[in-house]
Amino acid sequence: MRGLALWYALGTGHRPSPWLRPRRGEPGVVFDQLCEFGLPHTIVEIGRELFRRTGEPLGPFLSLLASQRQAETATIADDDIPPATMIGQLPSWAYDRYSREGLACLQLFVHGNTETARRVRSHIPTTKRVDFIGDVLFRVEGQISKARLHWATADELRRLVDIQCAGHGCTDATEILGLMKADIPALNDVRVELLGGRNHG
Repeated sequence: MRGLALWYALGTGHRPSPWLRPRRGEPGVVFDQLCEFGLPHTIVEIGRELFRRTGEPLGPFLSLLASQRQAETATIADDDIPPATMIGQLPSWAYDRYSREGLACLQLFVHGNTETARRVRSHIPTTKRVDFIGDVLFRVEGQISKARLHWATADELRRLVDIQCAGHGCTDATEILGLMKADIPALNDVRVELLGGRNHG
């Protein structure tokens, strides 16, 4: 609820959502108030700048999490990194849904014989398959980090996004995430087939 209230206070017109009523908002006042509430000044100012540049509410949301972070024990650990290969001068994970070449690879992959592709074809409408598998791939490969800061609230938020917010009627993405993770080598083969040979140099 705090996040929703903050979004309305900032204004919903910067990144319109069909689920939110239009509201102009007062971003300058909001960030000044967040500072006065005693939230970490640096994080609030980072959120202010991110919002100014992108209009996205994610930066300001970090301000709300700052006090929670200070109250919870944190550890640092690497994520489980899936296998990658060099394709020309770029690692295979560079070819994701956000590049023309990556989209072409996903379109070919979703028509293949992997368990992931079969599951997507049997559950996801044709026009939504590439977007869906692109989002799943991002969860498995694109958002992976070394030295990730783990703390209870952050880990729970990540779990909720990954598992419960896959979209297209997928209310629990646990299975498809596991299938995609296992099929990364097969996707890399598709990438090599479509884009050229491996570079072992």
